[in-house]
Amino acid sequence: MIRGLYSAASGITANLMESDIVANNLANVNTTGFKKVGVNYNAFGEMMMQRMGPGGTQNIGNVNNGVALAGSKIHFGQGLLKPTGNPLDVAIQGDGFFSVQDAEGNAFYTRNGSFTRSADGTLSTLDGHTVMDANDAPILIPADARDITIGSNGAVMTNGQQLGQLKLSNIDNPDTLVAQGTCLFKGSADTKVSTETPANSSLVQGYLEGSNVNVVEELIRNIMGSRRYETMQKSINSQDASLQLAVSQVGRYK
Repeated sequence: MIRGLYSAASGITANLMESDIVANNLANVNTTGFKKVGVNYNAFGEMMMQRMGPGGTQNIGNVNNGVALAGSKIHFGQGLLKPTGNPLDVAIQGDGFFSVQDAEGNAFYTRNGSFTRSADGTLSTLDGHTVMDANDAPILIPADARDITIGSNGAVMTNGQQLGQLKLSNIDNPDTLVAQGTCLFKGSADTKVSTETPANSSLVQGYLEGSNVNVVEELIRNIMGSRRYETMQKSINSQDASLQLAVSQVGRYK
């Protein structure tokens, strides 16, 4: 029975952690470029249960000792494209990530194409990261720039002059990316960045990619989590009552 308490408690702990992840997904349903997060459960080790009898022991079967949250997984599926009419808003249709850098020169990747012109004329993200071009250089937009156009290949044009070309990084194994906030990612030691632009990708000016969170799916996950929590809580209460009965009844002399 003690093991049963630990098994149920481990399930409750894992369930609470998943609830936090679901809540974060729902909170970012309207965040540009946000990618939903899923979870992976991992069972603790199993052990063989045996029954003792006159003929010796007999195998009953394996019993699991509990469950744990093995980790989370970011789902990089395409989000819906939403029109904004802003010439500096760009959405990625297909694979790939925009390449941006912080003030220290650290590289990051994002699907959030909500860009702006900074005070010094550099094309930047709304949180101040510099948007890089195909040559890993900043894109400078003159103060008198008019009719800025961004082609499907990322070419940034104004007044008939090309200012640069947005760099679209092709991550061979996006599962190795590490989230940095809501829609920014950093490469890990295992991240492989291809030098070739994704073949199935194009850029759409005046649009932004919305979150890929499905509200209905997340609400169902939340309801299922609540049901699991209630079930494990009842299991703990039942086993606690059995332990109380065993303590008060076992060994009593009549």
